[in-house]
Amino acid sequence: VSTQSTGEFPNSIQLSSTQLNLKMILVGLVVALLGPIYSDAYNNILSLPAPENTENYLLLDDPFQAPLTELTMCAWYRQAYNDTGRYFLSYAVPGSSNELLIGDAGGELRIYMDDKSWTSSYDPQENVWTHICWTWQSETGNVVLQIDGVVVDEDSDFATGETVRTGGAMIFGQEQDSFKGDFVKSQSWLGTLYNLNIWNRAMSKEDLNLVYTDGFCGSGIDSMNPTLSWDDIMTGELKGAASVITGTCNDDAADAADNAADDADDAADGAPPCGTDEKAHNPTCWEQQDKVNFNGSPMGFIQGDVDTAKAACFATKK
Repeated sequence: VSTQSTGEFPNSIQLSSTQLNLKMILVGLVVALLGPIYSDAYNNILSLPAPENTENYLLLDDPFQAPLTELTMCAWYRQAYNDTGRYFLSYAVPGSSNELLIGDAGGELRIYMDDKSWTSSYDPQENVWTHICWTWQSETGNVVLQIDGVVVDEDSDFATGETVRTGGAMIFGQEQDSFKGDFVKSQSWLGTLYNLNIWNRAMSKEDLNLVYTDGFCGSGIDSMNPTLSWDDIMTGELKGAASVITGTCNDDAADAADNAADDADDAADGAPPCGTDEKAHNPTCWEQQDKVNFNGSPMGFIQGDVDTAKAACFATKK
């Protein structure tokens, strides 16, 4: 089975202003005035190609500056297949090869912390970009799993009282059966990974929604201050055929800028803005609004829900 290692991103996520907290609103205002603010690793996708192997991975040493008693991990990922136990994130410290391990165990999402395992009935899809967020609290053992903006699993008393320790090695693409080694090719993770971030707190469900609705091409996650950011991860060492490929977000942003310029020209010519009664019958209205307001931006400017916005754009002119 070969991995589809193109840089094509999924459709942007659409959101209403009522879903945003103050931080994201402020980021959105900056975007509206100055354009999106992109990190150094924006648009950079980690590609881990087939066939299964023990050579392809990204290594990041000492990713945590302090121990974690709470965490949130969010990422976009697309796996080539889910036939056996394949883990996209493997964090090990001397004496504990499964300090934190996240991936697929033959059709179920499975997470290890210091050799304690938690399994969700969620079945990861093959060759489909998927957004995942997972939270954990040491004090209560509470965990929450969100997939594509929907909470699909919750539990308690997992790894209660444990701590994610410092001084380890984080590897993407291989599972460490010993510190930095003993890889097994049948456990190699094959696919593409983007914008993985880890926070040293268990986010609320509302904050998880903000991460998801920021979208694949959004630029608002940095404002939420990740403890380990995608920028940090992209400084790691690539091994074997692992590579960083360029996605299409910059193309989307350019399209949005072109559409915004077209709308400005229309306004200068006295034409009504897209979405008003005079122009709502235009079949390209929603497409333009989608690109201008959502692609590459952490917030939208169409008020109300998406269906209402679409209905306004596609309304038949009276």
